[in-house]
Amino acid sequence: MEIVNHENFKKNPLGALSQAIVYKETVHISSPEGEAVLMSAEEYYDLLEQLHIVDNPYLLAKVEAAHSEPWEEAIPREDLRL
Repeated sequence: MEIVNHENFKKNPLGALSQAIVYKETVHISSPEGEAVLMSAEEYYDLLEQLHIVDNPYLLAKVEAAHSEPWEEAIPREDLRL
């Protein structure tokens, strides 16, 4: 995560935007009024999806069960119905 103050952000906003979009790096911007976080839309939607899974007991149980399953018992990727 890159941390910048608002003055440096104002000097190069496109550079910060590029850091967030191209390099998937979260940019933390501090100012006298408070703090903000700049991230790519992809990172944002991934975060929302993770929160949705953690908030849903059924989905969380499925993920935990899959995580504890031995690799030898996992379904090969090519056999998955996507």
